[in-house]
Amino acid sequence: MAAIKITKSNTSSGDLTMSDHGNTTVDKGEIVTWIVGPKSGVEKIVNIQKYCTSGDIFSVAPHAVGGKSKNWQGTVKSNGNIPDEEIYFIEWIDALTGDSHIYDPKLKMKTPDRRH
Repeated sequence: MAAIKITKSNTSSGDLTMSDHGNTTVDKGEIVTWIVGPKSGVEKIVNIQKYCTSGDIFSVAPHAVGGKSKNWQGTVKSNGNIPDEEIYFIEWIDALTGDSHIYDPKLKMKTPDRRH
């Protein structure tokens, strides 16, 4: 499982400080979880969605875990034609002002080991 921890937010730029620096590499079939840290300044995540020009690597789209919008989870496709990368956005709400912001991280598929 890929666990991406959101530890800090910047309300001026909309950027999020993430444990993976905004670039996650995943395997086919892997579950990806976004975890909002308690001191991150993020009230909640409103949406995690791919841009319309990006490939879609998810079989189960990112969604709030347990009906709460603080932490989210999605499942990477396990078969079929999967693009090498997905450019997506996280829409989040500032805990202090209630303002909405957008951040653009990336998910990349691991390159298969072709040494066999």
